[in-house]
Amino acid sequence: DKTNGQVYNLGSGRPISVLEVARLIVKIVEKGSVEFVPFPEKNKKIEVGDYYADFRKITQALGWKPAVDMEEGISKTVDYYKKYKKYYW
Repeated sequence: DKTNGQVYNLGSGRPISVLEVARLIVKIVEKGSVEFVPFPEKNKKIEVGDYYADFRKITQALGWKPAVDMEEGISKTVDYYKKYKKYYW
């Protein structure tokens, strides 16, 4: 009951940039490429900047902690979508 209506952040335990995630996905799927394109100057005011997931709240409430690292988690996610792709695209 203490968690009803609560919002929790989940993370891997270490900060990782969107660029690193993209590179990791390309590495795991073994195809594609990543090109860094700077955020357009005119749009910088809407850029959210860096975000680091702090999962202390859910750890305190439920004892939750990450069970897999980012690379394993992305790999499992890719495998899942490959297996069930007919339901998604």
